[in-house]
Amino acid sequence: MTKQLLLGMTCIFVCALACKKEKLTGDDKSIAGTWKWIYSTGGLFGGVPKDESYHRTLIIKEKGKYQYFNNDKKLGHGILIKNNGYYEFLNREVIGNDDISGQKIIRHFGDTLIISRAICCDHFDFVYVKEK
Repeated sequence: MTKQLLLGMTCIFVCALACKKEKLTGDDKSIAGTWKWIYSTGGLFGGVPKDESYHRTLIIKEKGKYQYFNNDKKLGHGILIKNNGYYEFLNREVIGNDDISGQKIIRHFGDTLIISRAICCDHFDFVYVKEK
């Protein structure tokens, strides 16, 4: 059992390292920066209002890496990969999971970034605004 677990974890680790991050180029460079969560929409019960305990910050670097925080506590970090025309967040940590991993940037206009797990269907969309 221990050998199987070790082998499985090794496979996951190798697969995670094999994914190539996407360096942001051209117009995509505008998604680099520090983004603050403002609100969420969608889901079964509609929008989620911002409250005092939920201060998500997303930092996207031009080299295709991201860091994700709640208040000042780091929740995770990883890389952006381009999948079917959308940038997707991929957590590079073998153990642990930030809640942004697996989500996609589905819309970007001006200083607003909308992130969701699905392009269609009933999922939450998370709206971020770029810090000046």
